[in-house]
Amino acid sequence: MDSGRGCRVINVIKFVGDVVITLLVLLFLGILEKYGVPFRQGFFCDDDTIKYPYKKSTISVTLLMIVSLAIPLVVMVIWDVLFKVYKLRGAMTGQVALKGVYDAALVFLFGWALTFLITDIGKFSIGRLRPHFISVCQPNLSTVCAGGYTQDYTCQASDTQAISEARLSFPSGHASISFFGMTYFAVFLYARLPKSGPSLLKPFAMALVLSVAFYISLSRVFDYWHHPGDVIFGAFLGISVAVTLSIFVAKLRSAPVKPGEDIPIIAKL
Repeated sequence: MDSGRGCRVINVIKFVGDVVITLLVLLFLGILEKYGVPFRQGFFCDDDTIKYPYKKSTISVTLLMIVSLAIPLVVMVIWDVLFKVYKLRGAMTGQVALKGVYDAALVFLFGWALTFLITDIGKFSIGRLRPHFISVCQPNLSTVCAGGYTQDYTCQASDTQAISEARLSFPSGHASISFFGMTYFAVFLYARLPKSGPSLLKPFAMALVLSVAFYISLSRVFDYWHHPGDVIFGAFLGISVAVTLSIFVAKLRSAPVKPGEDIPIIAKL
């Protein structure tokens, strides 16, 4: 086997392995979302932090996915295909562009799924009650609150799905997912925006996308879906995963790949 064919085989194994790992994370996430049962926590009857009214989310799950997943992914792919092809004209241009797409897109999808999975593990394991838990559960407080703290209560409301959701406050999924997507996107912009532009262009662009995640996270508090601590930890989780993967795995801060360097198999298909 010649060296070129050997490298191609290695690249095939790497690419298939990356895809399989990403699909496994998505599979675990799907199983947990479908079959997971949150831990049943009790509550103190004088705990006013879980007696807020139920409000519809300002940022729906669909809008969250569009803003923190779809838009950054589309922009990163188009950016690398169009701008890197234009900048790095030559025989290897297409492969170089696809290398960037491979690094940015696949690692981004893996990180999004991993952040979602870690968030759900925390939610189902802890079962923290949301600020609107009492409004959704509607327990009879006059009969269950004799001892102050109670785990022996029955939700009188009939919406079992809403009651289950009301036990998934920690950590905030909106915060973790939005901060993952926007932090990863911010690092991407830092790596891709031209150095010859205004000196404040990169920090402005990064601050702009991060402010989106900040507002989404704040909405979870003023909509009474999460406690402040849920949002803070969720943001920390999303930022940690995004920084680790974007810099040390996708290596978005490294110099562009030059013609002749190793190209993943996705760039050769």
